[in-house]
Amino acid sequence: MMIFSKKNIFIISLVFLALLTNFGLIEIVFGQSAEVSIVENEESVCTFENTKMAILKVIKNITGIPSTGILPTFYIKTAVTPSVLDVVANKPVDRERYKYTGQNTMLIDPGSYNVLETVPSDFNWLMKNVSCAILPACGDEICDTSTEVGESCSSCPNDCNCSRSSPVPPILPDTPTGKRIVDKNGIEDVEFIVGRTTECIFDNELMALKIVSDIIGGDGTETFDYNIKGYDSKSPSMKSNGLSVVTNQKIREDKVRGDEWSGSDGIYLTPAVTSYIITEEISDGWTLNSVVCEMKDGKRTGIPTIYSHGIINVTIEPDKVTTCTFKKTKKGEIKIVKNAKNAKGGEKFDYDINFVSTNYLPPGYLSISTPLPKATIKVDKNGLGSFLFTKFTAVSDSGTGNRVMTSDDGKEWIIRESPKNKEEDYIDNDWQSVTYGKGLFVAVSSSGTGNRVMTSDDGIDWTIQKSVKDNNWKSVVYGKGLFVAVSSSEVMTSIDGRKWTAIILPVVNDWTNVKYGKGMFMAVSSSGTDNRVMTSLDGKEWTIQISAEDNNWQSVAYFDSGLYPGLYRISENLPKASSDGSVWFINKVKCVLENGDSTGTVSANGLKNVSVYAGKTTTCVFDNVLRTKTEVENQVGGSGGGGSKEPKRPSI
Repeated sequence: MMIFSKKNIFIISLVFLALLTNFGLIEIVFGQSAEVSIVENEESVCTFENTKMAILKVIKNITGIPSTGILPTFYIKTAVTPSVLDVVANKPVDRERYKYTGQNTMLIDPGSYNVLETVPSDFNWLMKNVSCAILPACGDEICDTSTEVGESCSSCPNDCNCSRSSPVPPILPDTPTGKRIVDKNGIEDVEFIVGRTTECIFDNELMALKIVSDIIGGDGTETFDYNIKGYDSKSPSMKSNGLSVVTNQKIREDKVRGDEWSGSDGIYLTPAVTSYIITEEISDGWTLNSVVCEMKDGKRTGIPTIYSHGIINVTIEPDKVTTCTFKKTKKGEIKIVKNAKNAKGGEKFDYDINFVSTNYLPPGYLSISTPLPKATIKVDKNGLGSFLFTKFTAVSDSGTGNRVMTSDDGKEWIIRESPKNKEEDYIDNDWQSVTYGKGLFVAVSSSGTGNRVMTSDDGIDWTIQKSVKDNNWKSVVYGKGLFVAVSSSEVMTSIDGRKWTAIILPVVNDWTNVKYGKGMFMAVSSSGTDNRVMTSLDGKEWTIQISAEDNNWQSVAYFDSGLYPGLYRISENLPKASSDGSVWFINKVKCVLENGDSTGTVSANGLKNVSVYAGKTTTCVFDNVLRTKTEVENQVGGSGGGGSKEPKRPSI
């Protein structure tokens, strides 16, 4: 109650010092003023009502500092009053890496709100991460197990007077709240509870390099990794950074050719380094079509190098963003289905598949051709068989007559017989490794006498080949038109998988595995001192490389499979005429896309201009019929493997 002796008008300033339940003492956060009329000799009553509030605590972490040297102020906005909180990250965390932090707090009405960040507009600040969590309250009896009854809790939040009770209560974790807003700098649906603190952590980075990843044929879940290396003129050494980009933004939907997706992310780079090498880790089944880097003014920078899947000599300018766009296409597949009428079983049909051209890719995408292996189908007694370029073949060092299995999809597997000798006995060597190239599967073994190699053109029927030496052959790979196998002491190479040549190595280690990728062969070893890696550009001359550690290295990986999207020509090579004059003919052939549309036009013994699209499988069905000698002479049927007159082309 306030009583005044004469009439006057006062300005009463209302200041909230907030000694609120569960809050502890809080500093003055804001003030309000009210104009009050006072009448002489009359009683004036002022009533004050306080509402319990929640607290917003913002922690700001930044990486990078502008060339001006001035640390920026970030503004955090909410939908309630007061709506703006300014935060400056001015406390050094790691000066060498330009990392700073800072924090600020404010009272806020309880409820659920979006918490958004406004970044300084004069520089390119990128939000890398944001998260919010409701912190435990003082009254929650937060204690760890080492605290005695009656003692203060070591895990008690700041400004809380907590003590342990009996029985021992658990240490309560923070409660996550809110969901990241993808297209905005913030987080939505953040909960604010009376008397509780909601802590939001914003991580920002001063972007110097932006990487855009554009793909055709994905599903929106693909992540691509990039390695960024810069040369520091002040300190002659390469400095590496890593960046991952998720391609989850759909640009165009195309169920036939493959959907287009995009994604981007940025990174801060040290100002002292201005020239960079940026490479992409190409995943199995993808091909890099192009890479272009542009500075802020639109000027291109860098020299693409397809062998390392990237670009070199990229210029990065202080306080400006260089954007590098990597465009990729997912490889497709051709599946051939065989339906051979009147087959006795065991007949083999070969197919030549040739890349013709590509003409559907959007501007900026490049066509890339590649030699393709020959496809071979062995039909069963019902005249049925199939071939898919992603066929899996596995070999084993155990089992009786069943040391090979194959699969079209990697899920359902079929046992295949081991090769046999002249006495029809199974040759069950300890098969260690298998590879595919030039239309041929090649496997090597660590046991056997003069027979430690076997080959197959379909993964089903296998033929023993003579190994150059009876070494402990552990791994085989195909690359650059050459098969290469490694053993505990030597390497052997072959052009056709049948005739092999021994290669003397600079070091006799226990070489366990070999792979081909990025234009070179690479092998690893389980023995040796600082020399358990070796590389070769041609499979013949090998160079020892320093291994990171002298561990028991067993395997090295580099994979690339599938067909480049484009147009293909598929021709069938029919079996030779039998002794009774019977001849195989193509009765009908048809290729269809995944949506059921037909593709390709009739050509000699097959189809041309067969489309293969990004991440899609084109299925081609060849129907064949076996004609007798009399039928051939009467010119019944379509094109065949024999006959004296010009055959008819197949129908589609």
